[in-house]
Amino acid sequence: MYKYKRKINNIEQAKKMEFCLSNNIDTYLSMNAFFENRKPYHGLYIKKGKIMLANIIEKIELERKIYKVANFDATSQFCELYDYISSVDLNNAEIIYDLNNLVYSKKLIFFEKDDILCIEYIIENKSNSKAKFTFIPHVTYRELYAMKKMARLKFNQRPVQNGCLLNLSVTNQENLILKSDCSIYKKCDQFFNNVSHEDVDENLNKRIYLEDLYIPGEFQTSIKPFTTQRVRLFVASKDFNVVDEIDEKINKRQSRQLEISNSIKEEYRELKGLELLIDNFDMQDLVSSIPCKNYENINVIGLIDIIKSLEGQYITTNRFDEAENKLVKYKELIKSIELSMKNSIIKTEEDIINLLLLKLWYIEVANRFIQKVTYNDSSNVIYRFIQNEVNEILQLEKTGFDYHLVYLELICLWYNALKVYEFILDKENLKSDNIYSIAEKVKNIVNNDFWQEDKRILKSSLKDNNLYCTVDMIYSISLSYQVASYENSVKILDTIFKELYTPYGLREISKNSENYKGYIYPKYMAHFVKANLRQSGVTRATQKIAYNLVKELMQEIGKHVNGGIKKAYHERGLELSGFPFDLYTISEIVRLYDMLI
Repeated sequence: MYKYKRKINNIEQAKKMEFCLSNNIDTYLSMNAFFENRKPYHGLYIKKGKIMLANIIEKIELERKIYKVANFDATSQFCELYDYISSVDLNNAEIIYDLNNLVYSKKLIFFEKDDILCIEYIIENKSNSKAKFTFIPHVTYRELYAMKKMARLKFNQRPVQNGCLLNLSVTNQENLILKSDCSIYKKCDQFFNNVSHEDVDENLNKRIYLEDLYIPGEFQTSIKPFTTQRVRLFVASKDFNVVDEIDEKINKRQSRQLEISNSIKEEYRELKGLELLIDNFDMQDLVSSIPCKNYENINVIGLIDIIKSLEGQYITTNRFDEAENKLVKYKELIKSIELSMKNSIIKTEEDIINLLLLKLWYIEVANRFIQKVTYNDSSNVIYRFIQNEVNEILQLEKTGFDYHLVYLELICLWYNALKVYEFILDKENLKSDNIYSIAEKVKNIVNNDFWQEDKRILKSSLKDNNLYCTVDMIYSISLSYQVASYENSVKILDTIFKELYTPYGLREISKNSENYKGYIYPKYMAHFVKANLRQSGVTRATQKIAYNLVKELMQEIGKHVNGGIKKAYHERGLELSGFPFDLYTISEIVRLYDMLI
């Protein structure tokens, strides 16, 4: 994972990096590699998509000097922090600052399935003078990109043991708790004005956002000469006991990291780092924790990516118990979404297509699981679910809703689902002639109706007259069961290589299309490499050839998102802003790496 060291690494590169941690449910932080909030989606404490705490900065008074360890672009002040940074270790979420006679580390810790953020400082005072350490929180309450000015930042606060409670919203009943184990809290109502954030939109236009931040008070502590002291600050949305709860949570977190690290051989340290990365911000589980009263309140597209992530996240590294628990959990959520949709008066074509995608991607990932584990009670539950879903789609087809035969991604997944169903029936010694026959008809549709011989492509939709190559073609040769004929698959792979492939990912549409915007996506590379290995056979020689296709992408590990891979790149090498992490992309890079070792 990414490590920066003064006078060794390029500081300008580190400034551009994105860094994230989460509690694996709904609370996270998003900053750059130096723990700065420089983008309009950055924040030290973000809960359910709302930034509640922008940052906590430090002020140190030592030997009649005052150090402000922060970097803000604002009308109030501008402070330089980079000269103080000695090293950065994003794997451990830790920065070390060197102020000559005082050295301190700052480590960020999120506790799994808990909304408490711990900021741990280890401070070494090397001088013969007492040092005064002050921690200054900068508070806001806003959606991502929705900047606020001072007039709209009116919060109430009251003291609690070891800190304060801020009521950010009476309407939403949102509170922010700030505490410290060995600092004194001093109230002071202040504002920090016109803090500047920079962003680049989808059209690559640079925009500057300005906001005001609220300072409710300061935490102060003293460090005696020639001593080392640990000081911790805590941020949460509910009150908690500092002494009784935190040490146990920290020990549990460290044990978790050790368990993951020990499960992967040391020579595969890049994979080890990516697995730790996934564990650090699996916050997209938020989708599965929402009670499903109305399918419109569920981000189905987000849930599809979460389910697709399960293979790289758990199955690839043999974390089968966790994979099984997730599959059972998501099975219930899918049924809830479907029931809610059936009860809804308004259902669009997009709703039906997304539900089909959700079910069919679930079947693909479930198949990857059942191919690797021995049969058990949970496997039986998953088997029955797959059988029921296939039969329901067959019934849906009779009512005229045959989208799974019209769109390329869907029909590739549908053929795959039929073959998974056939495998389950065969495993249970049941006749599967009818399913085999249906699957062969689907295969003929793909290789005849979708196939365009003159262009050597598959149409993205039977309704579409657009005959450009699209990334959906990859699914015809990269899923568990290949639907494209051998003759067509060779041509498909060649077309993808010529029109979609780049060393950093695949384009979603041909570079020859007027709709191509220059974006390329690493998340498709695992499918691309799998398709190549399927055509050539898996040997050390073919793995080496495949590695050369993705070598530059693999070398990106340790350079950007938490030391991982960015969600998207621009072909012209332009920096893309946006939401700074993507669980599915990182999971697919884990899967890709596993194919090559």
